[in-house]
Amino acid sequence: MRGKFALIALAIAFVGLLATRTDAALGYPWETWGEISYSPELALSEKGIKLDGYFQQGIDWFRLGDTKWIADTFAGLRFTESDHADEWWNNKVGLWTGVQMVNRDISPTQQGWGIGSFGVRGEFYTFNAGRHENEMRAVVFGKWTFGGNWKRQ
Repeated sequence: MRGKFALIALAIAFVGLLATRTDAALGYPWETWGEISYSPELALSEKGIKLDGYFQQGIDWFRLGDTKWIADTFAGLRFTESDHADEWWNNKVGLWTGVQMVNRDISPTQQGWGIGSFGVRGEFYTFNAGRHENEMRAVVFGKWTFGGNWKRQ
């Protein structure tokens, strides 16, 4: 597994180096998400404190014709930590890298905002509680985020 982890780390470093050596990149978008939560002892499962989040750095390479869709490569770090060692799925750290088509200007309403993307990424996870194993997989994905304000201002 160390070889696969090294391969993902090398791919992330190569894409980063390529981006700094060329004027071809349209931009360097990043995104992050995080949450800390607490489930009381009354909960049936996943009791206690959990920290969950990710950070992703991208490189926008080109726009698809006259559309708002952009070809993007990215690398990220994903983590989930809980105070229960028996919940191995809630105690992991992962690296990922991939390619996607992304549109950062879509919205179901005029007052809102939205981001949509689809692509493929490679993920490497290490579970640091209970299982003490590693996992590597390829994922095809589609994701969206929408937001806005229902009250017009």
